[in-house]
Amino acid sequence: MSKCITWDKDKFSEFLRNKNLSHRVILNNLSRCRRIERELSINLIQSSDTLEKCLRVLAQINAYSIKNAKTTKQRYSMGGTLRMSFRLFVEYQWGIFVPKNI
Repeated sequence: MSKCITWDKDKFSEFLRNKNLSHRVILNNLSRCRRIERELSINLIQSSDTLEKCLRVLAQINAYSIKNAKTTKQRYSMGGTLRMSFRLFVEYQWGIFVPKNI
């Protein structure tokens, strides 16, 4: 996987800004999406174009957080923030809202 992101960070930032998110939250979400691509060795665009693929990425994020978090609290925090950033990306890229319970 190359170090280059596969999506337009400026357009994604604008999308997040239009959701009235603070500058810090926007930067955190951009960073988390880059981290998902880097750590899971995936292309976010190609890995989110179907519901089945989205579910697979969400499962990979869960497995990643279980493997890398030292405590249960860290696992929930890490997994939750990465999943939320992925959901926001899917909403930006495809216009599809992914509910939290999926």
